[in-house]
Amino acid sequence: MFGIGLPELILILVVALVVIGPKKLPDVAKALGRAAGEFRRATSDFKDAIDLDEDLRELKDVKESISDLKNGVRSKISFDDITSGLSSAGNADDNKTTETPKTSDDVIDDSAAVPDGATLPDSDTADDIPPVDQKEPDPNARG
Repeated sequence: MFGIGLPELILILVVALVVIGPKKLPDVAKALGRAAGEFRRATSDFKDAIDLDEDLRELKDVKESISDLKNGVRSKISFDDITSGLSSAGNADDNKTTETPKTSDDVIDDSAAVPDGATLPDSDTADDIPPVDQKEPDPNARG
């Protein structure tokens, strides 16, 4: 670490024992331990702040490159090109024949059309269909 070996560490502990005294030495050791822990936390927070700053710089670079790309695309495509494209597309649409769109009634009428030569059975009357809320009696039911 700092070039402190076992003999140097023992010498420091002996001097601390003589200067501080045996009664206060455990309290001083606790305080030094807490101070070292707080120092480690502070340095890790500082490192995290630096990493966050680097990430923000990278994001700014990405934002600038996207802005450059957007400006490049805008310079390639102008409103004059778009309007001339739309007007030419509008002229092409004018040359086509237009059909009126079918309504839902037209679609239903087309799907219900009877093919040539086919006849509808006579049983398709409203009298043959029971109302929805009434059920036919169950022959197996008791009662």
